Amino acid sequence: TGAQAEAECSAPYLVTQSFANGARWQLCWEQRNLDGILLRKVYFTPPGGIQTQVLAMASISQVHVPYDDNSARFHDITDDGFGNENLNDLTPAECPGGALLRDGSKDVICQQIQLRGHATKGLGVQEQGEWLSLFSVSTSGEYNYIPVWRFLDDGSIEMIMGATGKLQRFTTSNSFGWPVRADGTLGTSHIHNYYWRLDFDLGEKAEDDLVEEFNYALEAGAAAPRRVLGVTPLTTESGRSIARQSMRSWRIRDGMLTNGQGRAISYQLEPMTVNHRDVGPANEPWTANDFYVTKFNACEKYVSHNPQINGCGNNLADFVNGESLTDADLVLWYGVTFHHIPRDEDEPYMEAHWDGFRIAPRDWTAANPLAVNAPPTAAFSATPLSGAAPLTVSFDATAASDTDGQISAYQWAFGDGATATGQTTSHTFTQTGDFTVTLTVVDDAGGQDAASTTITVAAAACQAGDVNCDGMVDAADALFIMQYDVKLRTASQTAPPPAGTLYAPACDVSGDDACNAADALLVLQCTVGITNRYCSAAHSASNPIDTNQSETENGPVDAQSAPPIFLPVVEQ
Repeated sequence: TGAQAEAECSAPYLVTQSFANGARWQLCWEQRNLDGILLRKVYFTPPGGIQTQVLAMASISQVHVPYDDNSARFHDITDDGFGNENLNDLTPAECPGGALLRDGSKDVICQQIQLRGHATKGLGVQEQGEWLSLFSVSTSGEYNYIPVWRFLDDGSIEMIMGATGKLQRFTTSNSFGWPVRADGTLGTSHIHNYYWRLDFDLGEKAEDDLVEEFNYALEAGAAAPRRVLGVTPLTTESGRSIARQSMRSWRIRDGMLTNGQGRAISYQLEPMTVNHRDVGPANEPWTANDFYVTKFNACEKYVSHNPQINGCGNNLADFVNGESLTDADLVLWYGVTFHHIPRDEDEPYMEAHWDGFRIAPRDWTAANPLAVNAPPTAAFSATPLSGAAPLTVSFDATAASDTDGQISAYQWAFGDGATATGQTTSHTFTQTGDFTVTLTVVDDAGGQDAASTTITVAAAACQAGDVNCDGMVDAADALFIMQYDVKLRTASQTAPPPAGTLYAPACDVSGDDACNAADALLVLQCTVGITNRYCSAAHSASNPIDTNQSETENGPVDAQSAPPIFLPVVEQ
């Protein structure tokens, strides 16, 4: 679970963006003289989830530019600043399809929603992703820097820096530059070290976050190469370097909040650009590592040339002084290096080059909230599809399938009010008519599909004389007919008939299109063994008559005398 929070800034400085998949970002922004654009109170809501804080504050903490010939070593954030007059007034042409956010008299941020391509791709399904892009432009010397913050609909945040403008310094030495003009002028090669400062407060509470380092080292002595995960908690302020061979990364996790699987919610820092690495001279100790974690101190703002107020350190290396991180508000610092070798294409204006990194949610949700579930396919067989009531039908749904998971539920509705569950089942239809049987299948991600078929149930074939459809022609049937003849019973066309009624199609034993006492007499004759030409198919289940018999021991059947018949008398 996470905490809901109200915005802590006024409307012009509040950004709230929802995505097509239901995810949502909310944050505040402000302009500062040195930092330029700074973000505060950054919250993410996953699709169908709860709004939870990720960052208390995020900013660019330094752009360090040492030139190869050591002719200059700039600290653009603290020397020039990215705010005020150096923060550009953007034009609509720079923000196609977006909205410009204004501070004072200038439009300083471009807010855009952009497609980012595949968010996920499965078997037969795919989902296109989006991100919220916020960028500003700050000028330092001849350079224009473009800090970009991308907030993805999967909860990831990408921190990107673009650098463009004009080459600022030139040299005459081939050792330190590259020719860029017709007269042989050489642009001086140089480094851009970009640093970000991220004050994490996962889930509101600042003092319960923890940092862990992941390394995947090759197992010593293994016959086949295997990589073994090592997780190292960083319990004191630390500086760490990228280790490409061990796939090193870091995550910050909450000490209390968990996802639906009971695992701690966290964000993992994923290095994106690790091709170049600058380790400067002894007087630039902050360049010794790529990643730092410190205990929050309000005066520790900038990686280098930090204002030394109230004894605050001069640079990031000073900040890391062994303080415990237990129950502390944690700040992560991360740097990315790009070595710029000028080329002809950098004149008169250089193409933008981009560098950065990302943080991605790890176990923030119990499953991928962006994954599109391929629904199951319902299919089944029914045997038989028709017959006389009562009709028992067997149903088999083994043909139902799910391409990207498994079916977790089979739900049957038989059309007569009855239901059942299970992959296979059976049902007895006691009423006549057409019944629509529907199978609904549900997969393990909640997707559903349904299929139907029709079962036709006909009236039971009750033989002539069996007016109560009990399988026997007997005195009870004769009584029913007599009572019907004197209007003490009603008739029905449904087999079996409702209790107490007579099944009319079985009554006309004589074939005269009537149901009366004559039919009752014929039924009685057949019941006691007196054969007649009307009831050759009628018999008693307990005393069947051989209708092919032509004579008895005492002579022909037709010649025998019939015993007296006593019809029951029903008083009206």
